[in-house]
Amino acid sequence: MNCPKCGFDQLPEGARFCPNCGRSLERQTRVEIRQEVEQNLGRVIGVQTGAIHGDVYGGDIFEVQVYALSDTGRTASWRRFLAEGTPPYKFLASYSAQDRLLFKARDTEIKQVVRQVGEQRLVVVYGLAGVGKTSLLAAGVIPALIDSGALVVHIHDYHEPVKTIRAALAASAEQLPITLPDEPTFPVLVRAVVEATQGSLVLVFDQFERLLKPSVSDEQRGALIGGLAEAWQAVSPDFLRLIISIREDVLGQLGPWRAELPDLLQSPIQLTPLSRAQAQLAIEGPLTELDFPVSFVGGLVTEQLVPDLDELTPSLPGIQPPQLQIVCHWLYQEARERRPPHIDARLYNEAKGAAGIMARYLEDTLQSQPEPQRVLARQVLVTMASPGVGPWVPPEKLVVNGNGRSREKVLDVLEDLVEAELLVPRAVNSHREYAFASDGVAQEIRRLAGPELERRYQVEDELERVWSGWLAREALATRGQLRYLCEFGDHLAPRPVQALLLLRCAVARDEPAAPWLPWLRTDEARALIRQLEEPDASGLPKYASRSNLSYAASLLDLSTDQPPQKNAPFGPVAWSAASDPDPVTRQTAALALAAWDPYQAPTRLDWALRSAEKGWRRRSRRAELRGTLGDADPEIAKANEDLPLLDRFLTWWWRARRRIFRDRHRLAALTLGGAVGAGLGLGLLRAVIGGLARQLVGVQFAIYFYWAAILGAALSFGMALAEPLLLQPEEKGETSRLWRLPVSPDRLPALLAIGLGTLFFGFAHVLVAWLNGLSLTGKPLVAPMGFVAGLGLSLALVNQPRAGRNLGVVRWVGRLGTAAVIFALTQTVFILARNKGTGIAIARAGSSYRADFTRYTMPWWQALMERYPRWFDGLALLDAALVGIVLTLGITAGLVVAADWLARWRALVERAGD
Repeated sequence: MNCPKCGFDQLPEGARFCPNCGRSLERQTRVEIRQEVEQNLGRVIGVQTGAIHGDVYGGDIFEVQVYALSDTGRTASWRRFLAEGTPPYKFLASYSAQDRLLFKARDTEIKQVVRQVGEQRLVVVYGLAGVGKTSLLAAGVIPALIDSGALVVHIHDYHEPVKTIRAALAASAEQLPITLPDEPTFPVLVRAVVEATQGSLVLVFDQFERLLKPSVSDEQRGALIGGLAEAWQAVSPDFLRLIISIREDVLGQLGPWRAELPDLLQSPIQLTPLSRAQAQLAIEGPLTELDFPVSFVGGLVTEQLVPDLDELTPSLPGIQPPQLQIVCHWLYQEARERRPPHIDARLYNEAKGAAGIMARYLEDTLQSQPEPQRVLARQVLVTMASPGVGPWVPPEKLVVNGNGRSREKVLDVLEDLVEAELLVPRAVNSHREYAFASDGVAQEIRRLAGPELERRYQVEDELERVWSGWLAREALATRGQLRYLCEFGDHLAPRPVQALLLLRCAVARDEPAAPWLPWLRTDEARALIRQLEEPDASGLPKYASRSNLSYAASLLDLSTDQPPQKNAPFGPVAWSAASDPDPVTRQTAALALAAWDPYQAPTRLDWALRSAEKGWRRRSRRAELRGTLGDADPEIAKANEDLPLLDRFLTWWWRARRRIFRDRHRLAALTLGGAVGAGLGLGLLRAVIGGLARQLVGVQFAIYFYWAAILGAALSFGMALAEPLLLQPEEKGETSRLWRLPVSPDRLPALLAIGLGTLFFGFAHVLVAWLNGLSLTGKPLVAPMGFVAGLGLSLALVNQPRAGRNLGVVRWVGRLGTAAVIFALTQTVFILARNKGTGIAIARAGSSYRADFTRYTMPWWQALMERYPRWFDGLALLDAALVGIVLTLGITAGLVVAADWLARWRALVERAGD
């Protein structure tokens, strides 16, 4: 045998390529096969009549379907598959073979594909997403092939295709008896089918881009392509044909498989959007095919509907089938309730045309959800449409702790979306998975999501930028990058070493570590960390390459210092956590250890600390490591409560200091807001009263502004400290506590805020009293009554600024009344015990009012004062109540404004960082 190109005559027996010029030696064979098949252009070999005991028409529409017709089935009308009342338009679903009579306008494309199936062994159909490839094959090509006698297997899922094909064939065993091996390979399964039927088997691989997704492993991908190549060689061309449909943007990725499947890209067929003439057929044909009572009247279709559909996508030529189906389905549903059931210009214009229907159909569907589930439903749909998620999504993948997505809520929302025909379910090993009802639904979800989903697609590039930056110059991700990845990257599946880098970046930037730990709790990531911690352990699966082990060791600084003893009950990772001089490395190593095994991590760290440190340094280091783990893992936080009291206190104090530092901007803003609000409120009150008493208004305002600002700042700071001191988890959950208290966790933040507010106000009042020249020893009631007044304000301000201004009349009356009554009661105490003090530092005693208002010399005024000698005590009580009300209003306003400005500032900083 000579090479047909270069004439090389020393070809080895069975060679596939010429060693001299590299030309494939199978090309001549393929040409001969093609010529043989071309003797019957456009036809396939029908399966033996005796092999089919009835029509085979079923399977799982989302995994694998098997189609074949008996002699009787080939001559029967296709109307038998249409149920009574079947709507003429598919709305959000793809067409199936049962819809052959309703699938219009693609006759030319159907004939082209069927003819090419007869001419060559493999046909590729490609086009844009949503252009109708699945519908063309299911409702056009497959019915034509089974009408000619072929057996067609329509494949949608690529995780275990051989297993699902076998299951679909076994489910049709009554109509198509084939002896199937228990666990066949792909070529064995194909041969079994062909030998049993003695006819053409057409394998239709639909949405082939799913094979290229990360959810399909390299092993699964290689097994399918290898099995196809082997079956290609083992089965005669007459009896095996392949059809592949794939998105246009990934068509080029098929190139590497041309060696295994030589005809892969020989003559691909492009499916384009509908032309205007085709769109008219697709609109009017289904209504006339089965004499539906609804009809278009006038020239609506040609004059308005078709041109409007064409204008929906000005950047793309032609009309998109999903949009046609959505618009026509909506018009049909509206018209069928009318008498007469006509789709006319009035109905169309009331809906604001095709653009109006498209703009609101998905929003209307989501708005039909109950109010609490509406936002969650949108989040679920956007997450499912995100890159890398995969076609079938289990509910667990949509659950995000701390983001309002519990499993129960997600399941309820998913079932509601199934009922709304946006999603479809399937059962897999006793649990359900969900997918979009069609590519058209996914496409519209992406359009609805807009910039949010676009950011999800860009987040993969951001992850690669972070990784490349570290490789090139050991640069760590910025806070903006980390928050961007955290918010939009829940669909990512980074390599373990990349997840470890993100964890180190979070520790270095003082960002919460909890969001990054799930990526380090996969089997592969745990194996990587275990290989680092137990490098000499036997029987470990070697998931990580040498390069990844080297990267991880560098991130954890394992190359500098090793454990002092070889057989220690801890390894290099624990030793790095205990002894490394860099706190970022220590904390990252501790978190990595906890990601591998949260139960062993504390024990290993304690053993490493015993070898690395002594005395107080050991306790301090233990508090740091236990605090780091407690912040990231609620289970370890609970375990910390079993530590000895001193260690528990030190751990709590380390975590509290960290929270206070992280919360410093909020604390500063609220402190400043409370100070300004209290100062303005009391300063203005005293300015008004000073004007009535003929005093210097500016002096009164300045003095009382200064004193009230000190008190307002102290009170606001104390109440704001409650949240970081309680160690509220960064992910929502149970509050961690230093001591176990018999108080509901829901009430504890409010109670602590009230207590701290009272305490800080009381001590600040002592300072103001001293600045005011009051003798605390000579007036012993001044100091304790300051704490009582602080209690009144703290009760009135609890849960601010979250509660905001809009509390309602009843709540506002309750808060202001509480402050007024308690301030009045403090002044009552001073009135009853005059020798113990005249009032708190910012109050005006009755004697002050008497001295101020005796300046008025009008006779009636002097007579009034002589008749009611204790009138000034009443003014002092009224003054105290007004002070309580004014401080409550002023501090509330200051806190709310400060919180608003803080939110704006943070948003500005994050945008600048991005």
